[in-house]
Amino acid sequence: MDDLIPAVEAVAGGPSIPVAGFRYHLVGDTWAWSAGVFALHGFRPGEVLPTGELMIAHRHPDDRDRVSAAVTTALATGEPFSCRYRINGADGKCRTVVVLASGDVGPTGAVIGLHGYFLDVTEPLRADVSERTTTALESAVANRGAIEQVKGALMLAYSLDDEEAFALLRWHSQHANIRVRDLVQRLLDGLNDPELAAMPPRRKIHTILVGMVGAVDVIPPALADPATAALPREPDPRGLPARVDEIS
Repeated sequence: MDDLIPAVEAVAGGPSIPVAGFRYHLVGDTWAWSAGVFALHGFRPGEVLPTGELMIAHRHPDDRDRVSAAVTTALATGEPFSCRYRINGADGKCRTVVVLASGDVGPTGAVIGLHGYFLDVTEPLRADVSERTTTALESAVANRGAIEQVKGALMLAYSLDDEEAFALLRWHSQHANIRVRDLVQRLLDGLNDPELAAMPPRRKIHTILVGMVGAVDVIPPALADPATAALPREPDPRGLPARVDEIS
């Protein structure tokens, strides 16, 4: 078994993914495990007698039926199979493995056993899940409903398209050193401020932005045109300064 492990490791992506071999003999119902298979099940080599019942006992309950069905099919047909499942080790650790196996066919054409390999993918899978979770969270923040609401308000107020509205948010975020999501929340709070309710939408957004970033020109040069240039300032009903030089 062990002589082919380097080849399996090469296919799996190198020795960073541990590989362990096994063989099952139908006659006599006996199993042979490499040292790595013992370790995957939380045992020292030779500590226990390998059996099918032992392997089933250490499979995660949610995975048992699926894996048993794959093994039964392979013993009936000799066809190769692959599946991923979890092992609850005797050492208290839960490991995720991929098993690659196929039936051994005897001289008469009957299946006489199985042989295959376990790939311990616990750590690569954990890293992949962590990365995908981080990406999903970032995507959720970038696409949350609040951002879409504020983008819509900016599009209406300044005649911008979707990309320009988000560019405007990013510009203010960088200019004021405020995270986009915090900027969006403050804009939403301002848009819902009853003291600004009487203002036209464009002047309301203008007033809120200037109050946050302290700049009269709330449209970056790349987006500015005569229709969207900064508006003359009016006193903010909440007492915010009307001019940049009034900001201490």
